[in-house]
Amino acid sequence: MLRLPPEQWRGDRTRPELFGCPQNPGGVRQAAWDWSGAEAEYQRAIALNHNSAGAHGDLGGLLDNLGRLDEGWKEQQIAFELDPNNADLFNFTLSCGLELRGQYDRAIAIYQMFLKRDPDNGYTHLGLARDYTRMGMYKEAMPHWEQFWTLFGFPDVSVEVHHALATGDTVEPYWNQPRR
Repeated sequence: MLRLPPEQWRGDRTRPELFGCPQNPGGVRQAAWDWSGAEAEYQRAIALNHNSAGAHGDLGGLLDNLGRLDEGWKEQQIAFELDPNNADLFNFTLSCGLELRGQYDRAIAIYQMFLKRDPDNGYTHLGLARDYTRMGMYKEAMPHWEQFWTLFGFPDVSVEVHHALATGDTVEPYWNQPRR
């Protein structure tokens, strides 16, 4: 994986080949931090195909990130109605929308549903670990922290997380996905 210092992240994100969505104009604009352009592209995709759960979900996620939570939630609900079995869309987009609203219990329910489908999805374990931790449910969080770091090849990090939770220290540095 390409590692860049934070001051170069924005420049790097404008290159579609580095973030894997050259086919999604809204994603390209969003990655380039062109929020209004991304919103326009997602709206255009919806106008071309009203039944695109992906476009509604992407728009909902963008609106959430912009702080327009009510609008974002509406789009995510439409996406869910259109394609209730879309694991990629709902494991991350819908659950993240719930997290932004502080509805961790509902986000956990979604993560648990998808964990049954794919028990080796490290990002699902990360979502569960973060939400259980936010709710102060450390006993429930710890197995997911361990599984997340183990799946990404860093089992020793779970020892550090154990220590952070036991000493009342923050686990926030461990929330981000590992970089190789």
